[in-house]
Formats: sequence, structure tokens, C-alpha cells
Amino acid sequence: MDVRRDRRCVAVVAVALGMLAGCGGTGADERTAAAPSPPPARTAEPEPPAVALPNLVGKGLQAAEDEAQAAGFFALASHDALGRRRDQVQDREWTVCFQDPAPGLAAGSTLVELGAVRLGEACPATDQGAETAVEGDESAEATGMPDVVGLSVAQATRSLGTDAVTLRDATGAGRSVDAVRSWQVCGQEPVAGAPRGGPVTLAVVTLAEDC
Repeated sequence: MDVRRDRRCVAVVAVALGMLAGCGGTGADERTAAAPSPPPARTAEPEPPAVALPNLVGKGLQAAEDEAQAAGFFALASHDALGRRRDQVQDREWTVCFQDPAPGLAAGSTLVELGAVRLGEACPATDQGAETAVEGDESAEATGMPDVVGLSVAQATRSLGTDAVTLRDATGAGRSVDAVRSWQVCGQEPVAGAPRGGPVTLAVVTLAEDC
């Protein structure tokens, strides 16, 4: 029996087993290092604190807007509570009749909508202007000429769309209408309901004047 040969065989086998063990360990380490780390947990953003919205009804529109902003509400909008779609160009000339939302706690980002009438006008029993469309009247488009009397010139021309419009100073002074948001319509020709397609003439005065 060759003892030295047996010892050499045992040594070779031991070396081979050691190499296999070393390879296995390296692969495990690589798999462990390549494993992605879990993403950090996302925390929910805190809701903005509620703010006390004051009662703005009965106040001048300018004063109501100032008070709302002082309370932390900066998303403000207003409309004609009589449903005549007039612009509130001079806020001091309008009085608040309705507000949405009602007084109470609300998020500071809440849109506060104010329905108002001109000074000296009585508030209606219900808000007539909350759902009034400003960009045009689809029903009037289908039936004929829309009624634009009482609107600002800017709103009237939007309602008339592509119709050719001529503006005439209703006082007879021949003034030019250069700021359409500051003028209102007192009369129209053709009248509301007439067929569309021809030229339209609007008799106008400034918002500070009566028709």
C-alpha cells in the first residue's frame, strides 16, 4: 500500500472542498449585498387647520373680502345675487346678501363665494346668481338672441359670441367705450328672442350711471 499516494489524494480532496465552500460563501455575500433596501415609509401630510369663517352677510363687499382675508381665507369670488350677471367692478358699491360656505370652521383654502347686490337694491329671497352662466347662454343660443340688458359690456359681448356688436352711448354724448367692464347694457337691438345672425347694437352707460 502506497501511504504517500493516499495522503496526496486526501490533500487534493480537502483543497477542492475548501474551494467549493469559499465559492458558496462568496455567492451568498453577493446576494446579500445586491438585495435592495426597503423604501422609507411615507408619512401622511397633516391636514391644514380649520379656520373660523366670519359672517359676511349684510356687509359691504369690499369690507367682507377684507374681513375674510384677515381671517385667513384668500380664495374669494363674488357674483350678482339678482342673477343679472353684472360684474362687481367697484366692490364698495355692492352689499353681500349670501355667502357659501356658511359662517363656521372651514379649511383656509376653501373658496368663499359671495352673492351681492348693488347699494340700494334689496336682497332677493334666494340667491339668483349662484348657478348663472357667464360665458354664454346655451338655451338662448338655441332659441334666439340672448337677453343682455343689465350685464356689463364684457359679459354681454361674451354672451353674444361671434355676433357683430356695435356699442352706443345711451346718454347721447358719443363717448367711446374703452373699458368694457366699467360699462353696462341698458338696451339692445334686436331684442331678446329675435333671430340671430345680424348685427347687434347695445346702448350702454357706465356702471356709476342709471339706465
